[in-house]
Amino acid sequence: MRSRPRIIWLHEFLALVLMTVIVGCSRAPSDEDMVRQRFAAFHKAFQEGNAEGLKDFVTGDEAKELLGPGAKEKLALAKGLTPSKVEAGKVTIKGEKATLEVKGTNSGQNMTGTIEMAKEDKKWKIMKVNWTMKLDLNVGSPVVVPEVAVGESFVKDRKQPPTPQLTLTGHEDKVTRIAFTPDGRFLVSTSYGDYTLRVWSIEEGIEKSKVKLENRPQCLAVTRDGTGVVTGDVYNNIQLRSLKDGILGESRTLIKGLGDQFAISPDEKMIAITGFQKPVVICSFPGGAEIKKLPGPEKERMMVFSPSGKLMVSAGDSNRITFWDTEKWKDNSYPVPKVDMNSSVTGLAFSRDGKLLATTHNETTISIWDVEARKEIHNYFLRDNPASAVCFSIDSNVFATAHSDKSIYVWDMKTDRHLAVLKQHKDVVSCLAVSPDGGTLASGGEDRAIIFWRSGVPAAVKPVAATAPPAVKLPELKTPEMTDLFGVKNYAKNPNATQGDKEWKTKGEITIEERGPGDPCFAIRRAGMLWQDFPIPPSEGKTILLVARVMPEKVGTDNLRGGLPHLNAYLMSAKEEGRIHHEMRRNETPTLVGEGQTDNLWSTAWGAAKIPADVGSVRLFLTETAALEGQPASAARFDDVGVFILNSEAEAVSFVGRYTEERAKVPVAASPPPSTAVPAPAPAAAEPSPAPAAPAASAIPQPIVSNLTTNLFRVSGMMGQPGTETATVNLNGNISVTVGEEFVFEHEGKKYTIKLKSVSDTEITLQCQDQLIVLPYSQ
Repeated sequence: MRSRPRIIWLHEFLALVLMTVIVGCSRAPSDEDMVRQRFAAFHKAFQEGNAEGLKDFVTGDEAKELLGPGAKEKLALAKGLTPSKVEAGKVTIKGEKATLEVKGTNSGQNMTGTIEMAKEDKKWKIMKVNWTMKLDLNVGSPVVVPEVAVGESFVKDRKQPPTPQLTLTGHEDKVTRIAFTPDGRFLVSTSYGDYTLRVWSIEEGIEKSKVKLENRPQCLAVTRDGTGVVTGDVYNNIQLRSLKDGILGESRTLIKGLGDQFAISPDEKMIAITGFQKPVVICSFPGGAEIKKLPGPEKERMMVFSPSGKLMVSAGDSNRITFWDTEKWKDNSYPVPKVDMNSSVTGLAFSRDGKLLATTHNETTISIWDVEARKEIHNYFLRDNPASAVCFSIDSNVFATAHSDKSIYVWDMKTDRHLAVLKQHKDVVSCLAVSPDGGTLASGGEDRAIIFWRSGVPAAVKPVAATAPPAVKLPELKTPEMTDLFGVKNYAKNPNATQGDKEWKTKGEITIEERGPGDPCFAIRRAGMLWQDFPIPPSEGKTILLVARVMPEKVGTDNLRGGLPHLNAYLMSAKEEGRIHHEMRRNETPTLVGEGQTDNLWSTAWGAAKIPADVGSVRLFLTETAALEGQPASAARFDDVGVFILNSEAEAVSFVGRYTEERAKVPVAASPPPSTAVPAPAPAAAEPSPAPAAPAASAIPQPIVSNLTTNLFRVSGMMGQPGTETATVNLNGNISVTVGEEFVFEHEGKKYTIKLKSVSDTEITLQCQDQLIVLPYSQ
């Protein structure tokens, strides 16, 4: 019985010896193996975007960064810049530090890297990752930035302003954006009106290539290697088109739906995009993967990156500008001093050293900021002359601004005064650009011209093409102006074109036609404009009413909406002449544009807004909005323009009803057929209008209008809240009608379509074709 324990002990001893031999024969993982294994696990978590999982593979400081603000966005950006598959190579260990050599490919380009690691808590952890791309010019699209020698500024001598050296013409509508190629050999331009993207040879002074775009272009940039042109269009497409030796090639859509305005970071790794009522979204470039959606109001309309790429500034429909840290995407917003909160930023530009930022505003302010201090250091104001663009000279000592008075102002940072006013354009200057060497300032305008400005003796300047056919001037007619109406003063002068257009300022193609015998009206084409300033008495708290009879003309297929008439206005400051106090906008004043306008039929467009304090005058605009797709020039027609001051918006609504009924009694000539080409300039005396055509079968004969208001309708009851709800209209029996709803009735053998427009405490407003019918209501 005593021998058994001995046998058990012997078995245990032999097993222990065997295990010792096995362990002794196997090799513990070396530090080199552990380094490779740790990096492989790190790279897997990195590709999965697992910020939480990565913290076990990086040192403590890096773990804090990974779990900090914006970690997810940073990983998304970094992932696009590194190889998805890697191969580990040589490991070099010195004490508690190690370096791993790795390689891989990204977008067809070979990449090599070094991974710096350290031992922490007995584990190898990553301290730093470095990747380098070895460019193969036969693979992918490597970025090779042309080297351009920096020369003298376009303002070489402060006593000798730059002069026009070359004028390029060819665009069929206003030039909206321009950009130099990085080598300075070509200029790229776009026109919102003629749908074209063009490339110009600066040395030859000719158009090198042209592409007709599918949609209207809104934004433009040239890639830093000069091999591509990026555009944004009205349908929120961001496209990249190839460019080689001045010739435009194939295009591809990079991003859809995020907006029509963009800015590309200097290293071309990111693109910021926004659009009307859209947020600012940061995407990878050119891949288009979303990195970050920036918080804040959806009022931003433009962005610009600093030369270092560490900052981005955004601004839009307010008096605030926002500085963004592009690593953590933290923001700081600042109001621009002396600028109304309802103003809009029209231009943004950094100086080339990144120390200064310039902003321009639609109420004519120009502001210069110290970027590091985040503080405004200069504030310039040009009375009644807003700027649309701004750019710095290469040495940052001067900057230029483009203005609505057809001029370019060149400003001296040392003296805070303008050095020169450059005049050569025949219409509003819309865009500016400085050449890569700094020696040339280029400008584009609504006169369809591009002008190059340099120091030195001016070259022979090619004349700029005329903006539009001259306006037709009718002989002075005896038809009285519509001044006071229903005992209320009309502040608009020459509201029905009886005196030609001499009371109005004009831009673009403006003509005068006959609405009816002896009754002229304004016709506006190609996004033209009429505007007029008129003083008003102090009227704080009262309601200003803009109203006009309008007729849109549409040309082309059903999806084209050209020739839409628009009314809008600036309320001007009483304290500072020429400064905009408030802008009447569509989103604030929903009725500012006439709704339900029918092609070639007259209707009423109107808008009303409460008047703030310190308003001394009103600037009224009559404009034609062009279609969203290419078409010949259509027309927006205006007549019987009125600007009235009333006690309330309800009173304004009632006034519009009476105005519509009154002005509808004016005889109207037959509506002109849709145009198929730009109208030729008419002779000085207007040609007789064609004989009136028979009215459409569905139109309401004028004599019936009064019958409709007195006999056919009677308001017998109302349900819900006035303004938005339901009225009951008595029409051979009760019919319940909701605001905006249409119904059909028959009278004397004819059918009419009626729409309930609005309901108030005392009346309802109906619309039948272009007639507004106001019916009194009492409980």
